[in-house]
Amino acid sequence: MENRVIDLVRTLRYVRSKWTQANLLTRHSPTAAHVPATLPFSAANMKRLLSRYSTLYVKPDAGGQGIGVIRVDRRKGRGYLVRTAGKRMVSKDSKALFRVLRKSTKHRRYVIQQGIPSVTLKGNPFAIRVHIQRVQGKWVIGGVAGTVAPPRKIVTNRHRGGTPMEMNVLLKRHLGYNKNQRSNMKQQLEKLSREAARAMAKGYPRIREYGIDFGLNSNGKLWIYEVNITPGIAIFASLPNKGQYYRILRLRKR
Repeated sequence: MENRVIDLVRTLRYVRSKWTQANLLTRHSPTAAHVPATLPFSAANMKRLLSRYSTLYVKPDAGGQGIGVIRVDRRKGRGYLVRTAGKRMVSKDSKALFRVLRKSTKHRRYVIQQGIPSVTLKGNPFAIRVHIQRVQGKWVIGGVAGTVAPPRKIVTNRHRGGTPMEMNVLLKRHLGYNKNQRSNMKQQLEKLSREAARAMAKGYPRIREYGIDFGLNSNGKLWIYEVNITPGIAIFASLPNKGQYYRILRLRKR
């Protein structure tokens, strides 16, 4: 029994790694094109990704709730804008940038991820959470919700000031989707969520539910930010309609 507990703890720690998740999802063909470029934090990898993308996120490899996330934007003139939860600073070149980031990360394990322009019509960052559960061998969608952050926030997490809302509200009011577009997007989201769960479960069959965080760019492409293996459901409890919250609880008993 003790050995089983130790093995499970090791498994959870391994799957919680964003670097491990990116590899699992990239190796699964249905999800590969929906994974932002992700590399372990290093000076060489930072320089490599900055040459390809104007925005990057530096994230704790095993973190959550938006804690410790850093955003880096390449400035139009010269240098880089670095933003954390409470600070903004400018680095004049890549060497200065890496020194700032190394100080901020404090030699902990971090990853660098391609920034996805997932913003509302008014420019507010947003994300989508899908709660998916395995019931009698099949992956079932327990709930889907959006979170919209204030314009200058670097993360959308509810714990960092994001506002949870029903998916219909996000798509219709904040993104301007019509009825057909909303229906199509929900279908895409559910299909991709099941594929992401299958990709993760190939190596880790003991895990029965995931909270998958998505971005959605202006072209309507879904991006998988990360997969939470111990997902909370407070976002669904905070919605005016508690139906999805109770659905998740019922599915957990099956």
